[in-house]
Amino acid sequence: MPVAARTGSHLRYEEAAHGRADQLRDVGVTVKVSTMDWPSYQATMQDPKGPFDMHMLGWAPGALDAPTQLQMFRKSSWPPVGLATAFYSNPKVETLISDGMKELDANKRNDGYCQAQKLVWADAPWLFLWSQTLSLAYQSDIAGVSYTPNEKFDTVYAKPAK
Repeated sequence: MPVAARTGSHLRYEEAAHGRADQLRDVGVTVKVSTMDWPSYQATMQDPKGPFDMHMLGWAPGALDAPTQLQMFRKSSWPPVGLATAFYSNPKVETLISDGMKELDANKRNDGYCQAQKLVWADAPWLFLWSQTLSLAYQSDIAGVSYTPNEKFDTVYAKPAK
């Protein structure tokens, strides 16, 4: 089974790929891990019939709302438009997400998104391995730097601390 991992951007991707490969070997699966830089990796993962049976991809959406979080499980985010390289498709999930995007009642909206997440979890188009912690370091004499838990930080309002 060919497995791909990218190098140079996220902590421990290559190490994690080799760890998963070892676990697969433990149950009798022959595994070969290949690593590559992000541009090569991205180009390779565009094809659902590409050379790899598995690959690792982190996901840090630009916004912390449900439709943005769930877009990786919609056909509209399949390559080349998006990075939904699992090429997952479930019509019920698509409907729940689309309906939620139009629903004004917060409870109904949240319920639909919860149902969609449960279906995705049961279908397992991804193996959810970990949530990476964002480490952001800056000097104590700088103020106004902010961040969100999705790997995004903002220095627009950065200024010398008083």
